[in-house]
Amino acid sequence: MSDAYSKILRRRFFFITTLFFLPFLLLGISLFVGSARLSFLEVYRIIVSRVFPFFGTNVDKASEYIVLNLRLPRVLGAVVVGAVLAAAGAVSQAILRNPLASPFTIGLSSAASFGASLAIIMGAGILSYQGGYTYTVTNELLVIVNAFILCMLCSLIISVIAEVKGSNPTLMVLLGVAIGYFFSAGTSIMQYLGEAEALKSVVMWLLGDLGRVSWRYLLWMTPAVMVIPILVAIGWRLNAFNMGDEVAASLGVNVKRLRTVCIILVCFMTAATISFVGVIGFICLIAPHIARILVGNDNRFLVLASALVGANLLLASDTIARTILAPMILPVGAVTSCLGGPFFIYLLLKSRRMHWT
Repeated sequence: MSDAYSKILRRRFFFITTLFFLPFLLLGISLFVGSARLSFLEVYRIIVSRVFPFFGTNVDKASEYIVLNLRLPRVLGAVVVGAVLAAAGAVSQAILRNPLASPFTIGLSSAASFGASLAIIMGAGILSYQGGYTYTVTNELLVIVNAFILCMLCSLIISVIAEVKGSNPTLMVLLGVAIGYFFSAGTSIMQYLGEAEALKSVVMWLLGDLGRVSWRYLLWMTPAVMVIPILVAIGWRLNAFNMGDEVAASLGVNVKRLRTVCIILVCFMTAATISFVGVIGFICLIAPHIARILVGNDNRFLVLASALVGANLLLASDTIARTILAPMILPVGAVTSCLGGPFFIYLLLKSRRMHWT
């Protein structure tokens, strides 16, 4: 192994290790900041008392409820959702050979939004008179199921057409854009027909909200996290896409099958996260580019680095969303877009070369 390659490997492992331990610091900050200020010591005492109950640590019950039932599921949800969306974005860019590709590019967010809107406005709410008409979501599970099913339906349509037409990356991107516009039109119609309170619920879902995350939801999102090691394991096959379909096929990669399988996995990961928290944009686009600057374009390292960057970005964004206008909590999807857009432009202008090629 040459000294130059050894140096590159050491640099990659350094950044990946740093990105792995950084969330632990951010978790501590996220848990103690908010409208109810808690000290570092108090937060970790509460966690230790739950993990090691035999120590008999005395904690304040109100603070314990805030940390364990409100803040901890939320910050862990930020880590999980950020990692899953970022890894899905990195794989999307690899198989479609497009630096602007992401799960949302192929219409998944529009499909999930239509499913959620359909459930909230047409099927999952009631109107009751309590000094005025009040909209109440009576079955939150229906919103999640609708969003998940519509998201997977979008992936099925793309996969079937791509299978018939030859799994061309340009075709898949254009097809995703067309399907996205179709579902966006359906969402607009739902919003036009909805009542004011129902419309507000839809808008909040479209902006993304990690406040919905509970311990039960974290458990349901676990299968999406388990896909990340699979994508890391096939990283060398994803590298073959960088050289074109013909070269990849000559190296023994079944291009058509691998691209279809990856699209299905990306769609599942996206559906299994945004169905619970709503649409959180920009993480799946910007995180892979930041990771690419840090570790290069080798997907054996890039997919994992992207997941770690995404986890840190979304956790930091959620912390800002909870504190910048406290006690008001901003939608995290709006924060990621506001911070991500200028930061992405800065990276493009600051970089001496494009790290896509």
